[in-house]
Amino acid sequence: MGEAESKGNNIGRKMLAIMGEVSYIQKKGYNQSQKYTYATEADFAAEVRQQLIKHGVAFTPFLESVDTKEVTTKAGTVMQIVTVIMVFTFTDIESGESVSVRMGGQGSDTLDKGIFKAMTGAEKYALKQAFLVPTGDDPEVDNEAEKTGDMPVQKPVESEFVQADKWVNLLKIAVHAKEHPKLAEHGYATHKDIIADALVKAGYEATTRGGEVKTADYPAIETFVRNKTDAIVKSSIVSTTEVKE
Repeated sequence: MGEAESKGNNIGRKMLAIMGEVSYIQKKGYNQSQKYTYATEADFAAEVRQQLIKHGVAFTPFLESVDTKEVTTKAGTVMQIVTVIMVFTFTDIESGESVSVRMGGQGSDTLDKGIFKAMTGAEKYALKQAFLVPTGDDPEVDNEAEKTGDMPVQKPVESEFVQADKWVNLLKIAVHAKEHPKLAEHGYATHKDIIADALVKAGYEATTRGGEVKTADYPAIETFVRNKTDAIVKSSIVSTTEVKE
């Protein structure tokens, strides 16, 4: 869904120049559940933002309408499906001329993230359509081969840095030591300090987030977190057993 309204010619020339420089967005995102790669909103924003700044074009989003519907999944979970209509305006900061693009977006979530997912999707496709950016994604690919599972499975794009799911995995491991009585004896105030310790030993700052950790360093970090967490949990078990005896 998209409509555009333009004024003047300067903004048109600038958008054409941007279109010529944003030739392709690499698909760096990976959908684990459905096994496919895709170009993320962050990929579009980073690439297009650079060109907007270079050519002096401001980008302004406006939320025009929101529609929310609740559905119950087979598991009994209440899911919110949010549909938005947004208007994105590209303004030439020199002449004041503008182009407005209206785009729809939809997102679903069991908490309160549905509207943000919908807005993110609308922004991504507004940028994609406004500048005709090819990504290799085609929503009309719905042939028999895809339905029967004969489509080749695309492998995730290898990244130099640790992806978010890996970082979540570290938290899932460390959380087993959360509030354990032996946690302090090992020198940690919280279970997250185990991860911070692992980062320091791997040459990173204790406040480093997962996106800044190199993939090659992750196995050693995970091993440290797992071993340290197991040691804390096991020491608590041993202590409890000795008290009972």
